[in-house]
Formats: sequence, C-alpha cells, structure tokens
Amino acid sequence: MLSSPSVDVLDPGSPGVDAALLCSLAARRGGCRALVLGGRREAALVSNHGVEVLGHVPMPGRFPWLAGSAVRRALAGLDVDRVATWSEAAAVAAIRAGVPPSRLEASVVAVGGRVPWLEPWVRDRFQMRPVGFDLGPVLFRRGWRVGPRMPIKDLTLGFPSASPDAEPWPETGSLTVAIHLEPMSALDIYRTTRAIAAAAVAGRSVTLVMPGLGAVGRAERRWILEANRAFSGPDLRVVVDDRVHEPQRMGDRVDVLVGIPRPGRRADTSVLTLRQWLGQGVPIVTERTRDAESLVEDGVDGRLVTPGDRHAVTSIMVRLARDPALLAGMRHAAAARHGAAPAVAWQHAAIDQAGGSSSRNRDAASR
Repeated sequence: MLSSPSVDVLDPGSPGVDAALLCSLAARRGGCRALVLGGRREAALVSNHGVEVLGHVPMPGRFPWLAGSAVRRALAGLDVDRVATWSEAAAVAAIRAGVPPSRLEASVVAVGGRVPWLEPWVRDRFQMRPVGFDLGPVLFRRGWRVGPRMPIKDLTLGFPSASPDAEPWPETGSLTVAIHLEPMSALDIYRTTRAIAAAAVAGRSVTLVMPGLGAVGRAERRWILEANRAFSGPDLRVVVDDRVHEPQRMGDRVDVLVGIPRPGRRADTSVLTLRQWLGQGVPIVTERTRDAESLVEDGVDGRLVTPGDRHAVTSIMVRLARDPALLAGMRHAAAARHGAAPAVAWQHAAIDQAGGSSSRNRDAASR
C-alpha cells in the first residue's frame, strides 16, 4: 500500500489501464486520487469508475515523454508524497516530470505496441514492477530494469453496481459464450468460432458475443451464420457488442469466456481483467500460462489449453454445451474461489482474494 498522500497517474486506454484496473483502484482501502493523462472524456471515464480525479493533462498517444512538463506542473499544485503508475507510458510521463525513483511506484499490468522511448541510462534508474508472473521477462526484453513481482492478490478486486443498460441477449436455455483477448489482433478467431459452432452442433442453443474486429470479424460472423443453416440442432446466434471488453458490465450475462491466441502470438490481456471475469462467476477457457495457472484450477473454475493443441478448445466447448450442470458448477466455483458476487456496490467492493472462500467444485474437477 502506498503511503499517503499519494496520486496515481492514469492513462485510460493504455494496455491494462482498463475498467478492471479502475474498479480495483477505486475499491482499495483509502480510495484513489488520480491525475489523468488525456482530455475531459478520459477524465470522465476514470471518474465514472469511482476514482477521484484531481485533474487531467493532455498526452500525445505515441509520445508520452512530451507530457512530462504538463505532469510536472500538475503535480506541483497537488499535495503529493508518492506517485504510482500502471503502464509504461504513464511511467515515462512521470519520469519526464522529474519524479525521483524514491517517490515513483511504477507498476505494469499489461504491455503492448512500441516501447515508449527513454534513454537507457534513465531506464536503469527506475524499476518497473510487473503484476503477475508473465510480465517480468517481457519487460526485461523491452529494456526495463525489472523490480519485484506484484502478486495479483495484492490488488483489490472491485465491482460497480449493475449497468442500467444490461438487457439480456440470449433466450432461456442458451449457452452464452463471449470471446475476448488483448490485443484483439492476437485472437485465434478461426479456431474459436469453429469450436463454438461445434458446441451448437452438440445440441444446445448458443449465443456468441464478440467485439467488432473489423473485416475479419465480419467475415467470421458471415461464415458462422451461413454454416448455421446446415446445423441439425438448435440455432447459433451471433451478437456483436464491444462491451465484451468490460467484465464488470457483462459478467452476469455471459456463461463462459474464451480467449485463445494465434500460434506464435502473445496475449497481453491483463491478469486483473481475467480475475475480474472469474470474480463475476464466469469460467475462463484460455491458454496455459503461469498467470492463468495462478488464477484458474483446470476443470474447476475454467479450462487451460496447452499451446498448439488445435482440438482442445472444440472438445471443451462441446463438453460444456452437453453438460449444463458442469458449467453451473464451474460458475459457482469461480465466484466462490475468487471471492465476489456480481454487481457489488462501490462502498462494499473491497475484496481480498487471499481471505475469501477457497471452496472448490471437486465434482467439476473430476469431469
């Protein structure tokens, strides 16, 4: 926990600085005071998630070091003892603002895109602390001096109240499957859609929820709808909804989340985002990594796929479609193990995963 008074420098839209992180910061003990890198729209987004916004300064998206002088002036007018950042870009802006290493808590939740430019000798003065197991080697390869790992349980899990526009998509009895991965360009959309189509063939009505994905998404949606005409079982419905990126809004409307990267592509989805899906009671089907293994018990609250296994996702989806009781058990296990129920109000959202229930669905695991 940062000493008080502290301020978090947040750049919403950067890898990992998403709704899951904002909910977490708002729900932690003592709350969160933030300086937002961006305009009024970004400041309003952060504020709407329960974070106290002290001000905002513009930041050129690809050149975060240019925000240094504006961040320096903004921090000079605040009562600040320590500064925290959660992305590479925000850390670079804070460093350029003159925040010394002794006052900067630079953590990284996820990475993506180009490495923000900073002189090597400056990088060597500051430590970047990875959240979870998998980011340390990635940050090292990107040229950072890597500090101690932050366990995911050290971040409070926060849930806002239910979204007023949360109207259910599926008909009664439909299996609702959402696909999500960051960056979306890493998603193995071909393998994923065919696995979900196989689940529909298995005899259960399926609703597939997917983000826009541009031309690739339109092509896959057209394929799956055309293939649906040949299915002998219930229909497969496709819903395009970009809110699939927001587990705190969609968790009570999704039965299972699938995120499988293409061979050779790295998935940079925040481990905190995965944890929030689980906390909402949504089992996860994803590739086996150290972070995924630290969150998911295979067969209990999700399924972990060995990289390169082309048939595992299809087998898993068919199994879940044929056994609603198994899926229900996994949903209960996810909520119980990760210590939260959906739609918890802000003032009641502080949850410690380590102190929550550790009950496990052994019946699900045995299957």
